[in-house]
Amino acid sequence: MFRSQETQISGLTVYLTKPVGVKDLVWKCIEIVGESPESFANAVRNAITEAGKSVKHMQWFEVTSLRGSIQEGKVSQFQASVKIGFKVER
Repeated sequence: MFRSQETQISGLTVYLTKPVGVKDLVWKCIEIVGESPESFANAVRNAITEAGKSVKHMQWFEVTSLRGSIQEGKVSQFQASVKIGFKVER
């Protein structure tokens, strides 16, 4: 069972959700860029996989931008900027 609370942050309505009975959690967010020669989806997966090697308790991600590289008139790399949220240990 989850409980949601509506709040305003910088003029945006945000819904904060947490399990019922769980004390308030503290989250931290990092932003990284993943890259892949195959696709944007693989670029996102690569970013999350690499972050998971050193970041514990990852819970969510948000793709903030997509871009790529062109060489000789063809797409050579796909890049995805990804925000990753994780719980701060207390």
